[in-house]
Amino acid sequence: MAEKIQLSPVSQDRRISPKLFRYILVEFSFILFCCLSTFLTLFLIGALFDDLDHFLKNSAGIVVITHYFLLIQPEHLLHCLPMSLLMATTYVVSQLSRNNEMTAMRASGTSILQSSTPLWVVAVLLTVLHFVVGQYVAPAGRVAAENLKNEIADPYHKRVRKSKAYLAFRNQDQYRDWFFENFHAVGISNNVRITQFRPDGSVSWELFAREAQFTDGRWRFVDAMLRRFDDDGYFLLDIPEKSPTLEMPSITEDPKGFLFVSSLRPLEEMSAVKIYKILRAQGTSFSLSTIAVLKSYFFYHVFWPLSCLVAVMLGIPLSLSDRRNSAVGNFIKAALVLALYYVSVQFFLVLGKNDVIPAVLAGVTPVICFFGYGLWGLRKMM
Repeated sequence: MAEKIQLSPVSQDRRISPKLFRYILVEFSFILFCCLSTFLTLFLIGALFDDLDHFLKNSAGIVVITHYFLLIQPEHLLHCLPMSLLMATTYVVSQLSRNNEMTAMRASGTSILQSSTPLWVVAVLLTVLHFVVGQYVAPAGRVAAENLKNEIADPYHKRVRKSKAYLAFRNQDQYRDWFFENFHAVGISNNVRITQFRPDGSVSWELFAREAQFTDGRWRFVDAMLRRFDDDGYFLLDIPEKSPTLEMPSITEDPKGFLFVSSLRPLEEMSAVKIYKILRAQGTSFSLSTIAVLKSYFFYHVFWPLSCLVAVMLGIPLSLSDRRNSAVGNFIKAALVLALYYVSVQFFLVLGKNDVIPAVLAGVTPVICFFGYGLWGLRKMM
């Protein structure tokens, strides 16, 4: 009697082979390199149009010009990485699908998620690179580039700075605006105006002073004039009150917070590490609205590198959803979704800055939503 032979079923959880891993990795890395080089070149051309004229007018040498544009390239890299990953992902996955290589891999037991392992390895590495460059390399390069640009315009540092230290500050928690014509965090500030608003936005009173100084937790104003307004904020209630010296205990803002605002670089250009140090060192001297802005930008910088992973997660399912489309068509679809992701990041950043939602939610919500959308699309393909 013939012995029956049982055939074992093909494993549905087969790992990607090293040879296939290398094949996809090489293809993906080459396309990624081409995309990244192209985007960096485009950003460099844009920078040349913006800044080259400044150096030529000041007779800067080719070495100095080259040094400047190399210093700003790390900042360009932060913008180019997600776009390059998206383009490379959509192209490679589309080609694998159109050539039926993806079908063959799935038939052999290798899932879409497993076959895309080389893409995820590269994406994780570039996410780490994005974070490191964004926190340490790009900010330092930006500062060095600005210093070099200023030095070219004034090589002997002989410019006479006659401008005064103007400063405007808004305390949203206390509905109060400050304006200093000549601000000093320690010592006497000159020509100060304070406007106190009501919660409905009408002006309650205005204070003008020739000098102002913060000592022992209290503000002291010299040659002060106080004007009080009616409930609508349009008409004076009485004759303005003038006083040689005036103290107002209700005004409690610490000028250290003003100093922070006057010396601060744009928050979108600062690193998360720098913002974290500022919050730890001076957070108690800031208003709640200022803290909300700082925390929002902190989490924005922390979660922004994850856009590299989001780009790959969006590119894979959108490239497989319609095989009749070309790689360019798939890229356009994915680019539109990625553009929507960028818009949502800025939208939630605004919500966090205005303390509508917690800062950590403002930073992580777009990542979770769009990564989840890509994961849902990928599950549909499996």
